[in-house]
Amino acid sequence: MTGLRRRYRKWALDARHDLSLSEDGSGLSKLSCDVISAGPGSVVFAVRGYPGDGVNSVRTLALAGSWSADQDNRLNFDVSGGPDQGTLVFHNSWQLGKSGEIRYSYKKAGSRQLHGFCLEGHWQIGDSRRLTYIVGRDPGEAIEFRAQLETLTLYPQKGKIKYRVGVGVRNRLTRENELVFFGEWKFSRCLGINFEALAPGGCLQTVEFGCDIDLSDRDRVNFSLVDSLRQPLGVSVGLTHRFLKEHDAEAYAKLKSLGDDRSIEVGVNIPF
Repeated sequence: MTGLRRRYRKWALDARHDLSLSEDGSGLSKLSCDVISAGPGSVVFAVRGYPGDGVNSVRTLALAGSWSADQDNRLNFDVSGGPDQGTLVFHNSWQLGKSGEIRYSYKKAGSRQLHGFCLEGHWQIGDSRRLTYIVGRDPGEAIEFRAQLETLTLYPQKGKIKYRVGVGVRNRLTRENELVFFGEWKFSRCLGINFEALAPGGCLQTVEFGCDIDLSDRDRVNFSLVDSLRQPLGVSVGLTHRFLKEHDAEAYAKLKSLGDDRSIEVGVNIPF
């Protein structure tokens, strides 16, 4: 593969999932291929019938780079390293596996054979509008997706946050993936709200939200969650006085000591 990578510099992936390659100053060439694996910083193809190798030849091509998502939440691979460059757009929708992993599959026209790859990793909560997928164990290999928080009013007894991530495919309906983070709501000492979640993939995470607190209800304290710029996330959490007192009596006493204030701004948003 050394000769192939030196010869070609610009890479692209067409809707048939074949590679397009061009050398500086030369025309475009097409390579019939299939994706055989993918992981942090890499994607590997099986290239068939490369000129000079014979019609039935197959050679392996590994490209280095980084994963990202475009405005339609489609998977992109940004090729980088040495003379190689370009962006590979994976045109189909990706799906969630049983453990929350990202799975991508496709079929070539006229073929029943299924091809694809799996990106192992785990999810992180950003805010109500985005989710981040960490590929592998490297915190720098992150894919950020636009997302929609499905439930705008959250109750502690349910103990979950549900998101929908839509993936746009040209000339087709958008496919939606649903992610549910199960966990426990907790009242923090700084009078904010924490959510300890077991994310899809089994990774335990904790996020602390800033809040606008409404004390006007006699039975319930309402927390409207905000981001680090104190912009509303469109999410409210209602906790009973009994729940707060049993969870942390000291923090609850601090809250009550604020007197008759009907609205209070507290907490700092700490993203994962």
